[in-house]
Amino acid sequence: LRPNAARAEYRAWLAARTVGSAVSELIDAARGEDALLRGLAFEALRVVGAPAEPDVRAVVDEPALRPYALLWLAEHDGLDPEDAHEVLTREEATWLWVDTAAAVADHGEAPMLVRHLESAVQPTVPRLLDEVRAVGHPRTVQVLVALAAAHPDPALAK
Repeated sequence: LRPNAARAEYRAWLAARTVGSAVSELIDAARGEDALLRGLAFEALRVVGAPAEPDVRAVVDEPALRPYALLWLAEHDGLDPEDAHEVLTREEATWLWVDTAAAVADHGEAPMLVRHLESAVQPTVPRLLDEVRAVGHPRTVQVLVALAAAHPDPALAK
Protein backbone atom coordinates (compact mmCIF):
# COMPACT_ATOMS: atom_id res chain seq x y z
CA LEU A 1 0.00 0.00 0.00
CA ARG A 2 1.08 3.55 -0.63
CA PRO A 3 1.27 5.77 2.48
CA ASN A 4 -2.01 7.60 1.83
CA ALA A 5 -3.84 4.36 1.09
CA ALA A 6 -2.37 2.78 4.21
CA ARG A 7 -3.50 5.75 6.32
CA ALA A 8 -7.01 5.36 4.91
CA GLU A 9 -6.94 1.68 5.92
CA TYR A 10 -5.72 2.62 9.40
CA ARG A 11 -8.52 5.19 9.75
CA ALA A 12 -11.12 2.59 8.73
CA TRP A 13 -9.68 0.09 11.20
CA LEU A 14 -9.60 2.73 13.95
CA ALA A 15 -13.20 3.75 13.28
CA ALA A 16 -14.34 0.22 14.14
CA ARG A 17 -13.08 0.36 17.75
CA THR A 18 -12.63 2.74 20.64
CA VAL A 19 -9.42 4.76 20.71
CA GLY A 20 -8.28 3.05 23.90
CA SER A 21 -8.89 -0.40 22.48
CA ALA A 22 -7.16 0.49 19.21
CA VAL A 23 -4.09 1.89 20.94
CA SER A 24 -3.88 -1.15 23.21
CA GLU A 25 -4.15 -3.53 20.24
CA LEU A 26 -1.50 -1.61 18.31
CA ILE A 27 0.94 -1.58 21.23
CA ASP A 28 0.35 -5.32 21.73
CA ALA A 29 1.03 -5.92 18.02
CA ALA A 30 4.21 -3.85 18.25
CA ARG A 31 5.43 -6.03 21.12
CA GLY A 32 5.23 -9.16 18.96
CA GLU A 33 8.01 -10.92 17.10
CA ASP A 34 7.26 -9.51 13.63
CA ALA A 35 9.33 -6.39 12.93
CA LEU A 36 7.07 -5.40 10.03
CA LEU A 37 4.02 -5.43 12.31
CA ARG A 38 5.97 -3.35 14.84
CA GLY A 39 6.62 -0.67 12.24
CA LEU A 40 3.07 -0.79 10.91
CA ALA A 41 1.66 -0.52 14.43
CA PHE A 42 3.57 2.70 15.02
CA GLU A 43 2.46 4.03 11.64
CA ALA A 44 -1.13 3.39 12.71
CA LEU A 45 -0.42 5.10 16.04
CA ARG A 46 0.62 8.17 14.04
CA VAL A 47 -2.89 8.21 12.61
CA VAL A 48 -4.35 7.96 16.13
CA GLY A 49 -2.31 11.01 17.10
CA ALA A 50 -2.49 12.74 20.49
CA PRO A 51 -4.75 10.19 22.22
CA ALA A 52 -1.96 7.60 21.82
CA GLU A 53 0.71 9.76 23.47
CA PRO A 54 0.41 8.42 27.05
CA ASP A 55 0.60 4.82 25.83
CA VAL A 56 3.54 5.57 23.55
CA ARG A 57 5.36 7.34 26.41
CA ALA A 58 4.70 4.30 28.59
CA VAL A 59 6.67 1.99 26.26
CA VAL A 60 9.77 4.19 25.86
CA ASP A 61 11.69 1.97 28.28
CA GLU A 62 10.89 -1.26 26.43
CA PRO A 63 14.01 -1.96 24.31
CA ALA A 64 12.13 -3.35 21.29
CA LEU A 65 9.75 -0.38 21.19
CA ARG A 66 12.05 2.42 22.35
CA PRO A 67 13.32 3.63 18.95
CA TYR A 68 9.82 3.58 17.49
CA ALA A 69 8.35 5.35 20.51
CA LEU A 70 11.06 8.03 20.54
CA LEU A 71 10.52 8.74 16.84
CA TRP A 72 6.75 8.80 17.30
CA LEU A 73 7.02 11.24 20.19
CA ALA A 74 9.48 13.46 18.34
CA GLU A 75 7.23 13.63 15.30
CA HIS A 76 4.21 14.20 17.53
CA ASP A 77 6.10 17.13 19.09
CA GLY A 78 6.71 18.58 15.62
CA LEU A 79 10.19 17.33 14.71
CA ASP A 80 10.70 16.74 11.00
CA PRO A 81 11.02 12.97 10.33
CA GLU A 82 14.17 13.75 8.33
CA ASP A 83 15.84 14.84 11.58
CA ALA A 84 15.31 11.48 13.27
CA HIS A 85 19.04 10.98 13.64
CA GLU A 86 18.95 13.68 16.31
CA VAL A 87 16.39 11.78 18.40
CA LEU A 88 18.03 8.35 18.59
CA THR A 89 21.40 7.42 19.98
CA ARG A 90 23.71 5.64 17.58
CA GLU A 91 22.91 2.34 19.32
CA GLU A 92 19.14 2.96 19.07
CA ALA A 93 19.47 3.87 15.40
CA THR A 94 21.46 0.68 14.78
CA TRP A 95 18.88 -1.40 16.66
CA LEU A 96 16.13 0.15 14.53
CA TRP A 97 18.18 -0.53 11.39
CA VAL A 98 18.41 -4.22 12.33
CA ASP A 99 14.70 -4.35 13.15
CA THR A 100 13.81 -2.80 9.81
CA ALA A 101 16.25 -5.13 8.04
CA ALA A 102 14.52 -8.07 9.74
CA ALA A 103 11.18 -6.85 8.36
CA VAL A 104 12.70 -6.55 4.89
CA ALA A 105 14.33 -9.99 5.16
CA ASP A 106 11.01 -11.54 6.20
CA HIS A 107 8.68 -9.70 3.85
CA GLY A 108 10.74 -8.01 1.13
CA GLU A 109 13.09 -8.92 -1.65
CA ALA A 110 16.87 -9.31 -1.57
CA PRO A 111 17.62 -6.10 -3.53
CA MET A 112 15.53 -4.15 -1.03
CA LEU A 113 17.68 -5.51 1.80
CA VAL A 114 20.85 -4.41 0.01
CA ARG A 115 19.35 -0.93 -0.57
CA HIS A 116 18.53 -0.78 3.14
CA LEU A 117 22.30 -0.50 3.76
CA GLU A 118 22.08 3.09 2.51
CA SER A 119 19.78 4.08 5.36
CA ALA A 120 22.30 3.25 8.08
CA VAL A 121 23.87 6.04 10.14
CA GLN A 122 27.27 4.38 9.88
CA PRO A 123 29.54 5.76 7.15
CA THR A 124 30.72 2.37 5.87
CA VAL A 125 29.26 -1.12 5.59
CA PRO A 126 32.06 -2.71 7.69
CA ARG A 127 31.39 -0.18 10.47
CA LEU A 128 27.66 -0.88 10.26
CA LEU A 129 28.24 -4.62 10.48
CA ASP A 130 30.49 -4.20 13.52
CA GLU A 131 27.83 -2.14 15.27
CA VAL A 132 25.03 -4.49 14.20
CA ARG A 133 26.90 -7.38 15.83
CA ALA A 134 27.29 -5.38 19.05
CA VAL A 135 23.77 -3.97 19.39
CA GLY A 136 22.16 -7.14 20.75
CA HIS A 137 19.07 -7.29 18.54
CA PRO A 138 17.51 -10.79 18.71
CA ARG A 139 17.39 -10.99 14.89
CA THR A 140 21.03 -9.99 14.28
CA VAL A 141 22.17 -13.40 13.04
CA GLN A 142 19.24 -13.82 10.64
CA VAL A 143 19.73 -10.31 9.26
CA LEU A 144 23.46 -10.83 8.72
CA VAL A 145 22.86 -14.18 6.99
CA ALA A 146 20.16 -12.68 4.75
CA LEU A 147 22.36 -9.70 3.94
CA ALA A 148 25.32 -11.92 3.08
CA ALA A 149 23.12 -13.99 0.77
CA ALA A 150 21.64 -10.91 -0.91
CA HIS A 151 24.69 -8.69 -1.28
CA PRO A 152 26.57 -8.86 -4.60
CA ASP A 153 29.98 -8.34 -2.94
CA PRO A 154 31.36 -11.77 -1.94
CA ALA A 155 33.65 -10.13 0.63
CA LEU A 156 30.59 -9.04 2.59
CA ALA A 157 29.45 -12.64 2.96
CA LYS A 158 32.49 -13.34 5.10
